[in-house]
Amino acid sequence: MLSKSKDVVAILLTGGGARSAYQLGVLKYVFKDLKCLPQSPILLGTSAGAINTFYLAMNAHKGLDHAIDELTNFWQTLRVDDIYRTDPWHLVKGVGNFLFNFTLGRYMRQRHVESLLDTVPLYLMLRKRIQEDYFHLHHNIESGCVRALGLSAMQYGSGKTITFFQDWPGANLQEWKRDRREGIRTRIRLKHVLASAAIPLIFPSVKLENAYYGDGSVRMNAPLSAAIALGATKIFAVNLSRSSAIESKPISTYPSISQIWGMMYNTVFLDTLNFDLRILNRINELVETHPNNPEKLRTVKALVIKPTQDLGVLALPFKKQIPKTLSFLIQGLGPTDRSSADFLSYILFTGNYLRALIDQGYRDAKEKKEDILKFFTSIPLEK
Repeated sequence: MLSKSKDVVAILLTGGGARSAYQLGVLKYVFKDLKCLPQSPILLGTSAGAINTFYLAMNAHKGLDHAIDELTNFWQTLRVDDIYRTDPWHLVKGVGNFLFNFTLGRYMRQRHVESLLDTVPLYLMLRKRIQEDYFHLHHNIESGCVRALGLSAMQYGSGKTITFFQDWPGANLQEWKRDRREGIRTRIRLKHVLASAAIPLIFPSVKLENAYYGDGSVRMNAPLSAAIALGATKIFAVNLSRSSAIESKPISTYPSISQIWGMMYNTVFLDTLNFDLRILNRINELVETHPNNPEKLRTVKALVIKPTQDLGVLALPFKKQIPKTLSFLIQGLGPTDRSSADFLSYILFTGNYLRALIDQGYRDAKEKKEDILKFFTSIPLEK
């Protein structure tokens, strides 16, 4: 049942490939240990964060504390082979598709799929887990157990960030159009999750209706905007960039492909939330200090939990757990040392690394106990 309190909390989970397991440790501490279980939350996710929010929304009727337990157990058992195919044939096929398009593809009207990895295992695994729970997903939203579920994806061609959302009928929410951002009401399906998590070049694009979509983190300049458009007055977000600048030495050799990709993905997945948060805080200051507020602008408070450790470097001890064929390919893209650890951390879906990420998220959230309790003070919680 929806609370009549004016405060509406949004849980925002950003993208980051395998790094997104860190989010589970944070939420486990919040939901399980602190018992901060918001009533009728808005759940928003992008990329791998879309998988997490989708699962939480689907199991919200059990309570978010039980849902996060199940989701954590799910991540801890993952293997690389559960996400994408790593056998020699499919890896060679992925590389071959790129080579074909670079050479003979210009003469072909129908081009090969341009992605390095085949994510059919991810689709099959998610479909098996949720095909019996679609009823719960839609019922949780229609009954108000979840106020709204939003998943963001990037639309190829237009370059727009599209937030597909399904909301409680009584929320009185409207679709929106901003500069390169749109909110479209729809009935959320597994395809929306896969579209949001389709990392460019690594994972294949996903077709929804008459357009193709890729990872929602790409070109998302305002990751907090969807939460605000869906009516949030408070936003609890988990970002995956380290809270302080990392002292790294410049490399003296020409950068490898893996190093370049790692830097690019850091920009896509990690940097925009920090900038958007600064803008939000500045707007809040202006609203609070303005003597007259004719437009009845409202402040939106946000709390962002970030890692205190470098999640890329955290991946290095587990690099030997990558399947040999994939390891051979990665080494061909560049050295697997600290300089290219970021790229490795996005695709390292191995149980030991994922457990290390969950533990790190739990510890970091525990250090922010007072801030978290203060944030949830005015928010109605489940009894």
